[in-house]
Amino acid sequence: MATALRTAATGLQASSQAIKDDANNLANLNTNGYKRFKSSFYDLAYRTERRLGEDDKEIGLVQMGNGVAISGISSDFSPGEIIQTESNGFNVAISGVGFFVITKPDGSIAYTRNGEFMKDSEGKIVMVGTGYQVGQQAIVIPDMGATDFTIKENGTVSVMIDNAVQEIGRVEMANFINPNGLKRLGQHLFEESEGSGAPMFAHPDENNMGTVKQYYIEKSNVDPILSILSLTESSHWNNYSLKAFEVGAKIEDRLMDARV
Repeated sequence: MATALRTAATGLQASSQAIKDDANNLANLNTNGYKRFKSSFYDLAYRTERRLGEDDKEIGLVQMGNGVAISGISSDFSPGEIIQTESNGFNVAISGVGFFVITKPDGSIAYTRNGEFMKDSEGKIVMVGTGYQVGQQAIVIPDMGATDFTIKENGTVSVMIDNAVQEIGRVEMANFINPNGLKRLGQHLFEESEGSGAPMFAHPDENNMGTVKQYYIEKSNVDPILSILSLTESSHWNNYSLKAFEVGAKIEDRLMDARV
């Protein structure tokens, strides 16, 4: 019966992880640029045992399962709804594939679909909430009466200075052979991994990259109805695993009592 307890325990662990996934997705329903994720599972190696007949002779083999384990976590990078934010020209949404490139303070590169940007005290365009620089090369708004901050669909950033348009940079993007392999960092950010492959850098509307839309923001891609249904299913799975564990524990106790 110890094997039965271990098998039921794996079901509890897996179903608990599935519940956490669904709960986290629902918690981020209104998080801009959030991408839903879900754990995947696989059945553990089976063991083969001999089966006895009525005359106690071996009459064949039977395979017994050993439970379930988590094989990995995959992200769903399908686009979220793009909504207009008329009052904030630093908000930018990606229409199509690709990620914004973000430079962290230690110089490492991260990637995001969340285009909530702002100007910091030095005039640099940075990511809201983190203050991390947008792009590998800083885009700096000159401190000389610059107006009419504009981002074109191809990522070109310009301002108006002394009634003349001045280009000050261009939004940088990246894409991956397998975006699902990206590692989550939190704060809307991802980083490359062996699973994702190396980043392919380009500007918007180049090399199959999407375009960008100023005054827009991409919302979460979490479907509340599907997430609630999944959470309900995971909860049922958890209850079944718990009952199996409880039954196994009771039988184990009775066997122990019988041996005394």
